[in-house]
Amino acid sequence: MLHDNIIRTREVPLSPEYFGGVGYVLYNNLKRKRDHYITINGRTGEVETASSLLTKCIRTSLLLRKHGIKKGDVVIAFFNIQLNSCVPCIASYFIGAIPSFMDPGINEQEVIHQIKLCQPKIIITYQDATEMLLRVLDTIGLDIDIDIIVLEKEKEFLEPQIEEESFKPVFVEDLQQTAAIFFSSGSTGYPKAICLSHYSIFDEVLLKGIPSTEEKPMVILGYDNYYWLVETWKLIGLVKGHGIRVISPKFDTEEVWRMIDKYKVVTMLFFDVKETKELCESRRPSNVNVYSVSALCVVGDRLPVRYQRAFKEMFPAAEIPVIYGLTETGICTHFCYGDRRHLELIERHPESIGVPVEGTGVSLKVVDLETGEALGPNRPGELCVKTRNLLNCYYKTQNSDHFDSDGWFRTGDVLRYDEDLRFYFEGRIKDIIVFQGWHVAPGILETKLKSHPAVKRAAVVGKPHPPDGEHPMAIVELAEGRDNVELMEIKEFVDEDMNDLYKLRGGIVAVKKLPITITGKVKKGLLRKMMEGRMVISATEDASDFFSQRS
Repeated sequence: MLHDNIIRTREVPLSPEYFGGVGYVLYNNLKRKRDHYITINGRTGEVETASSLLTKCIRTSLLLRKHGIKKGDVVIAFFNIQLNSCVPCIASYFIGAIPSFMDPGINEQEVIHQIKLCQPKIIITYQDATEMLLRVLDTIGLDIDIDIIVLEKEKEFLEPQIEEESFKPVFVEDLQQTAAIFFSSGSTGYPKAICLSHYSIFDEVLLKGIPSTEEKPMVILGYDNYYWLVETWKLIGLVKGHGIRVISPKFDTEEVWRMIDKYKVVTMLFFDVKETKELCESRRPSNVNVYSVSALCVVGDRLPVRYQRAFKEMFPAAEIPVIYGLTETGICTHFCYGDRRHLELIERHPESIGVPVEGTGVSLKVVDLETGEALGPNRPGELCVKTRNLLNCYYKTQNSDHFDSDGWFRTGDVLRYDEDLRFYFEGRIKDIIVFQGWHVAPGILETKLKSHPAVKRAAVVGKPHPPDGEHPMAIVELAEGRDNVELMEIKEFVDEDMNDLYKLRGGIVAVKKLPITITGKVKKGLLRKMMEGRMVISATEDASDFFSQRS
């Protein structure tokens, strides 16, 4: 597995049952399942069966064709979380169009960026979003016409169509063709448009799997929309297997407890770090049976150790499987759900992001940031990846900078692995701090900071220091009710566990609110602009000096 400091894993061929592409597989499985529940709106109690979902998707496919959409055209779905949110995606797959997705939670500048980049033929949305989208299209002033469709107002969507009975989905011969465009999280700049193949999406569904049966279907509760690849994985896995999605438009802890109690067979929670923290800090109702929850999948980032422990205390029967990967690469490392050996590793190494995943022929190497040399255990460097799941390209964007001369994808993430091939995340290359010529990974310091009970969120950046280059400086958002904490206490809490290289020489600053993406990742590129807006509420002496120089 490890040779010349390169880790290689075995590859399992894709099963023929996935041939034909995403749309073809979804169509046949929805047709097969007929009256099986696919989705429940946990707030309203509305139910979507396989049969009703298939009908909606066929009608939307016919509607798209009526608007001139053909194979290879880009269709944007702009939907909040509701029963119809998956319909534009599936309908696009049915006719060979390429769906992309916008999250209503992103700001208007990001909407402009994504529309300008994708230049879709059509945008399918809901009524409340039309005014903003029309304003954006007017602002952009593109040379192409972009239609906006509100599904619930279209006669062809609401009423039976003659062509429904004879409808057949497109059969995709080459599964390496681009199936969909997903966007990156945007934590280091504007999101990039990532072209993923049918092959990549199916491999991930195979990899993750949905461990359930017809007699005992898995019921998944989550608050993601189709902007995130994980929602497509869940949809295909549940439609093909035996499972039900419980959805709700907005995360609310009281509602979570109510739905766990109401749908007692809820077996898996898909939350981001922010949602998981809120749930752990809420009061569990005494009448709720928590033993039906068997797993928590945290998406977007690693859950701090103290919240892992808090969740386990709240849900004693639940596992917290670990997954690390990028939209561009698929899953690279994991601690797998239901694997006893992996569960033991999680308990012993809660900061790890897992071991290399098997089945997709993934190859991993950690390279020196300056020389590109493949490094051995316990030496941090950039993770580079080769896998059959790799993105086809970045849409209408220069791609060469993201690959080395041997075709390895450069993730931009700084990782290390130990002698047992357990991996640990240490930060992003763009965030690396250079102190006296040494590389300091902010992730190590951020993990320690977030373990302090007074810290809600934390980021570590470089404070310019002419002789030394940069000094590590912490910027923290304090937990509710902890505004009076002494920042020097937090600084000492961190410094006492760190070697000399990782001391917070740049000090520590408390701010009212750290800028975050919709998955809860800190937008470090905006931190300095935020500081220029003088939102600092307190700071240690040396950090105060730094900001007074900037103001």
